This record gives sequence, C-alpha cells and structure tokens, in this order.
Amino acid sequence: MTVNQSNSEPPRTLGVGTLKYTPRTLAVLFFWLLWGDFCYILMETIVPQVLPLKFKALGASDTMIALIVVTIPNLINIFVNPFASFRSDRHRSRLGRRIPFLLWTVPPLAVFLVLMGLSPDFGAMLHKALGDGTGWSENTIVLVLLGTFMILFSVFNSVVNAVYWYLFTDVVPEHLLARFMSLFRVVATGAGAVFSYFLLAHSTTHTTAIFIGAAVLYTVGFGVMCLFVKEGKYPPPAPLHGNGKGLVCAVQTYFKECYSLSHYNYVFLIGIAFGATYGLMPYMNFYYQATGLSLEQGEVGTIQAISLITLLVCILFSGWLADRFHPIRVVLVGLIFQLVVALPAQMLWLIWTPDHATTYWVWMIIAVLASGPAGAMIGMLDPPLFMRVFPHERYGQYCSANALVRTAAIALFGLVGGWFFDHLRIVGSEPASYQPYLWMPVFLWFPYLLMLVFAILLYRSWKRRGGDAGYQPPVIS
Repeated sequence: MTVNQSNSEPPRTLGVGTLKYTPRTLAVLFFWLLWGDFCYILMETIVPQVLPLKFKALGASDTMIALIVVTIPNLINIFVNPFASFRSDRHRSRLGRRIPFLLWTVPPLAVFLVLMGLSPDFGAMLHKALGDGTGWSENTIVLVLLGTFMILFSVFNSVVNAVYWYLFTDVVPEHLLARFMSLFRVVATGAGAVFSYFLLAHSTTHTTAIFIGAAVLYTVGFGVMCLFVKEGKYPPPAPLHGNGKGLVCAVQTYFKECYSLSHYNYVFLIGIAFGATYGLMPYMNFYYQATGLSLEQGEVGTIQAISLITLLVCILFSGWLADRFHPIRVVLVGLIFQLVVALPAQMLWLIWTPDHATTYWVWMIIAVLASGPAGAMIGMLDPPLFMRVFPHERYGQYCSANALVRTAAIALFGLVGGWFFDHLRIVGSEPASYQPYLWMPVFLWFPYLLMLVFAILLYRSWKRRGGDAGYQPPVIS
C-alpha cells in the first residue's frame, strides 16, 4: 500500500483530497508512477519510431505512412479521447476514477503489440498459403497486417493516452506537481534515449523481438503500477448541463464548458499549431538521413539519444523555472529560442553540404546547445501549464478538449506532409533520395510561430484574470 487513509494522521503528513502520505509513502508513490511512466513511454516510443522505418523498408509511400501511423490513429483519438476523459472525470469505483480505465486496456495493448511484431512472419505464411492468386506481394500482405493491427492498437492506446495524464493531479500533492512532472519528463526522456541509442539501429532487422519485448515490459511494468497506485475518494460528479441526462446532454455540456471561453481557446489554438509540428515527426529519421547521418551505423540513434539526454538535464532546470516564474513564461522563452536558434540551425543543410564527420559533430552541437534546451522549455506546456490553467475539478475534460483539436491537426498535417514529401520526390531530380526531407525545419518554423502568437495572447488573458497574484480559472456554470 502506498497510501495511509486512516483517521489518525502520522507526523509530517502530505496529502491530496482524502489521500494522506508520509514522506516514505510519497516516495513509494513516486517510484510506482515513474516506473509505470518508463514502461509506457518506452512502448509509446517504439510504435511511431519503428513503424515508419518498417513501412519504408516494405516499399510504402510517405502518404501511406502518414495515413496509417499518423492520420488514422489521431482520427480514432478524436472520438476516443473526449469520451474516455469525460467519463473518467465522472466515474466512481472501488479502484478510483482513472485506474479502471488504465488497467483494462493493458491486455489488448499487449496483444496488438505482439501481433505487430509477428506481422512479417504472418505475412510470409499467408502469402505462401494463398499463392499468387490474390495478386498481392508478400510485402503488401505484411503492410495490410501491420496497418490493421496498428489501427486496433490505437483504439486502446487512445484511452491510456488520455486518462494516464489525469491520474497525477488526483494522487500527487498540488505543491509537488511541477517537480514531479520534471522527474516524469526525465524518466520519459531517459526511456526515449535508451530506445534511440540501443534499439533504433535494429528497428527493421529485429522488429519482432522489439515489439514482443515492449509488450512484455508494458504488461508487467505498467500493469503492476496500476495495482500499486491507489486513488482516494472523490465528491459526486458535477451534474450535466441543465441537470439533464443522456448522451446528447453530455455532448452539449462538454462543448459548452470547453469551447465557450476565449481564454481556453488560446490554449487549444496552441494545441492545433503544436499538432501541425507533431504530424511531421514520423519523417524525422528520414530527415536525419537526408543530412548525411547513417541509421544502420547508429548515428541517427546516437544524435537522438544525445538530444534526449540534454533534454533530460534541461528539464530539471526548466521545471524549477516553471515553479519559480510560471510555466507560461518558460514556454514563451522556449518558443522564441526555437524560432531564433534551434530551427534556423537545422536549416543549415539546405545551403551547406559538409563532409560526413563535420555533419556528425555539427549535429552534436545542435542537439546539446539548441534542440535540448528548446524542447525542455516548450515541454512545460503539457502538462505543467495545463495544470496551472485548467480548472482542477474538470481537468481531464479540458485536457481532452485540447487533445481533440490537437489530434485533428496531427491527423491533417501528417497526411498533408506525406503527400507533400511524395510530391517533392516526384518532381525532384533524385526520386529515390532523402533530399525532400531537408525542408523539415522550414515547415516546422511556421507552426511554431503560430504557437508563439497564441501563447502571447494566453499570457495576456492569464494576467487579466489574476496572474501571479491570484489566478482563478474561468468556468461555465
């Protein structure tokens, strides 16, 4: 047990709601949450990193990669995330309101991870059994299987991706949230660095082992976390709009409360612009290769790992800054740094073609001095800024409202990016090359500029509503 809920509180008690902690039980809580985070993020990293490379090796176009890896999963998330968030805010059970949603998704997620890993073997078996009568090649069958299992995986992963983040505000004392989220980001970044350094180079050759290993780790690690983290008691949920009942009333309540205030709409507009940048992420490994780095020799993975380790160190400092000066200010500085330093540095390869060794070491410098610091500051947007801006009693609901518009942007711009890269390859002089991906930082610069504009508007609205002196989240009653 991580929580002491007896009537007699021990000395030096910390708490949130009906949960009461001692320093020891709080440390145990942090351990289980961070352990679950490591297992979850490692699993989350594998799918978007490995599948684009595997799809490309099987002959898929960028448009198909975008459709299967970006657009369809995010369209699924548009429907699943608001439902899971709204329901979990109002759910009451013996296990709490978040844990039940996380626990029941563990088995299907593990199953579909295994099936994705075994798709090449299943594809070979099916092609042999069906012969040439279908007119489909073995690679086509494998692509269909991978795409199908990826889509089914996304249904259940959308539930976890929504509800997991809300658990922290329910079980971690409010005055420790920013510091906990810094530790959370450190562990998550460490998990990404482990994958990039040790596994990325083997993504296309050891796909089955990587996916099965992720399934086992997620089942054991994340499942155990769900059993050992305990939620407290919650007051009865707020009534639906107009004290009504049913799905229609729930939908009306959701949209009225979430999208009626310009203050929160600024957050959602930031989310849309951020979604446009995230929609291009499946092409990042191709972009690194376009600059001259080798995936197979581990250079792409090493640069990514160095960038993530730098991010890990910077997150600790940016978390302290967010506690000291508020996340909105840290995000603003991070966006300016991204626009003025980090992205322009990555545009060098459009006008400069250095030798291989120079390329490698320039990337090292960019990772340490630009990408890592910018990412750490912008990372204070989600969830540290959300935790300080959204009303706590409806936190999951407002986070899902942001996720709704952000995932729509990811789905749209991922598909547009895939089509655009395919088009550049068709009209370019080297159809099989990675040259079109050199335009990645240029494409990313414009949505980051929009993020900065909307962040400034949010900052002004936050100041008008009390700012540091006494901010009060506005709500629709």
